[in-house]
Amino acid sequence: MSSEPLLPWVAVVRLSGGVPEQLEDIVTKAVVRAMEAQLAKIGIVQPAAVKAKGAAAHLGISRSHFYVLLDSDPDLASLAFTLGRSRLWILTDLDNWARAKQCAGKKETA
Repeated sequence: MSSEPLLPWVAVVRLSGGVPEQLEDIVTKAVVRAMEAQLAKIGIVQPAAVKAKGAAAHLGISRSHFYVLLDSDPDLASLAFTLGRSRLWILTDLDNWARAKQCAGKKETA
């Protein structure tokens, strides 16, 4: 058996500023596109807009917490639109809202 290490050389790089977030965003978008393409091949397509229950699930929170956020955050409430008798949210709008909240939270703690 060889005495050479499996990883003979590892470079440690520190990324500056908002680069980690930008890199995460790029990778996330690429993975989402690849997953959507694979799902589309087998006939599963993600909806563009969802009702409150789907919006809450998309954000990873309970439906009741989603309604609390709707009451307290006018930005989230303004994303909704009505189609027939259904109140809907576009998934990309929800993603952008969540990213904005995440960035605002990071600025407050800095």
